[in-house]
Amino acid sequence: MESYFSPSDQTTTQIERVIRSAQSEALFATFSFTKNELGTALVDIHNDGVAVRGIMENIDDSGAEYAYLLANGVAVKHHNLTGEFHHKYTVVDAYDITSDPMVLTGSHNWSNAAENINDENTLIIHDPDLAALFKAEFEKRWGDFPVATHSGQPIALTAFPNPSSDYVRITGMKQHAGTWQISNTLGQPMMLGEWTMESTLELDLGILPAGFYIITLHSADGVTGIPIQKI
Repeated sequence: MESYFSPSDQTTTQIERVIRSAQSEALFATFSFTKNELGTALVDIHNDGVAVRGIMENIDDSGAEYAYLLANGVAVKHHNLTGEFHHKYTVVDAYDITSDPMVLTGSHNWSNAAENINDENTLIIHDPDLAALFKAEFEKRWGDFPVATHSGQPIALTAFPNPSSDYVRITGMKQHAGTWQISNTLGQPMMLGEWTMESTLELDLGILPAGFYIITLHSADGVTGIPIQKI
């Protein structure tokens, strides 16, 4: 684990180092994001083939990187729901055991004030289990937003009960055929199957050991992931 404090430790340099270390995936969640070098780092790794996604709250801050990221093909969403999105974290290569899965988190916004004025703290934690938990949280927040469909109509998927000891029911799907897969926190497929013309999908979790999983759904509506917990 690494720790850094602002404004003394040049924390933005450490954040950029973590971003550029990504080999397969980088997820970020920020309240304020105005540091150009971090936006450039995300675009660079996106162009190198890393899967980059992010959620931002203050997209109208002076110098906000939101429009720049969108213009360069990075998948980023604006949190415009009730309550502020006050997260400040990055998850790198959560399911990539050939890499160095890590979480960067703390009080530090990706802004000039956090870098040069405010008293802030930042932790970089090299731990695949923690990275998987933060990824599950990110996927849940990502799923708070509608999934775009080919018709332009949004869909919202839910998993219930969650946590569950035996089964989980996915509701809200459009009536298209598709495939589903349940993966563990290492990204390893544990179960998979298909469904046809149903708006509700019930999955039996009985054979799975207790733990955290991601259900990934592929259909004509798109691709989405839903985090679940088996207890």
